[in-house]
Amino acid sequence: MTFDEVGRVAGHFGETLSQVLEPSLAHGMERAVMMVGELKVPCEVMLGELLQPPFANENVVAIGVPGSFQVVPATALSLPARRVTRLFVRFEEQGPTRAG
Repeated sequence: MTFDEVGRVAGHFGETLSQVLEPSLAHGMERAVMMVGELKVPCEVMLGELLQPPFANENVVAIGVPGSFQVVPATALSLPARRVTRLFVRFEEQGPTRAG
């Protein structure tokens, strides 16, 4: 079955292709919160190896422990962090929240 065919079947049931594929794409991923300025954006991340600063080739990294990872900009971070190899933003009805 092609992606177009899966999309048509999903549409028949009122779903989008991305909604149908999301569970399989998120397999093996950790729940996290991506910090965007003062916003906390729920997401799912696939984590790579533990990195030591400076993070020359990374845009974002994850800090924390399973169940409470935060995805933050790699710049100016002075502690070890995990490489983020894949990131999916989770769309929830409540949307992003303010840090505070």
